[in-house]
Amino acid sequence: MLLAHRSPARRRRRPRRIGRPAVVQLALALGLVAMHTVANAQEPQALVLAHDGTLSCQRMQSCGEGEPMCQTGVACGTVGEGSEAEYCHFADDTFLCCDSSGEGSGDADCTLYNDRGRRFDGVCLSVEGLLGGPGVCQYSDPGADTFCDTDPATAETWIVPCMTAPGEGGLPVANWLNGDCDRDGTRNGREWARGCDSCNAEDYPLEGGGCSITIVPDGGVDPNLDGGPGDGTTPRTSFRGSGGCTCRAAGGGPLDVGALPLLAALAVLWLGFRSSRRAGRGL
Repeated sequence: MLLAHRSPARRRRRPRRIGRPAVVQLALALGLVAMHTVANAQEPQALVLAHDGTLSCQRMQSCGEGEPMCQTGVACGTVGEGSEAEYCHFADDTFLCCDSSGEGSGDADCTLYNDRGRRFDGVCLSVEGLLGGPGVCQYSDPGADTFCDTDPATAETWIVPCMTAPGEGGLPVANWLNGDCDRDGTRNGREWARGCDSCNAEDYPLEGGGCSITIVPDGGVDPNLDGGPGDGTTPRTSFRGSGGCTCRAAGGGPLDVGALPLLAALAVLWLGFRSSRRAGRGL
């Protein structure tokens, strides 16, 4: 008699459960990836003005290790929040495009660093009719903004002057300092250094100093820094990311003679300290 042979039942493998710590770690990793993707939704793009007046967003020039060097006077630094790639730019005097759609990175596109590690934060403004991007970056400093208006419908009217050199037939520029936002025939950088309003055509630098309208505040408190109270025509000390420092104090010099006695006393104390140490060591 043949006995029926029963094959042993196969054990069904249960799916492995992911432990709670692993689930948490996976969720955090996905969240970080998502945040990183949003923050870097757009490759850095420069706002460019063509000779025919067309505004467009174009890829920025890469720099850093293994890349060509930037032109003289142009910084090499990261562009965009959380970015590691470096590009040639003019710090907060740069014209940049950004994603203002509300679903992308927005203001994060405007965050950049210069070659000294200084950070500059901007605001992404919505504009209409821009080729390659829906927004431009606005950088604000005391007394000056990149652009003089923020109306999306009239963007061309307030962007083009800031990107055009002064004078009739002025050429397109890539540095805010070289533009003429108010079309008064004076570079933005010169008005900024003098403390004049670069968005007001009636406010311009005077030959003898100061501005036609703006009165530059003069504290007149520290004579070592300011030389005493002034008449309001002394140009202010100014600094912009790519423009350097323009310092025109009303008085003072490289060395204050009144500080010589203090310096002499410090020198005597320092020599005495060195002598005591050498004596203690038997030298």
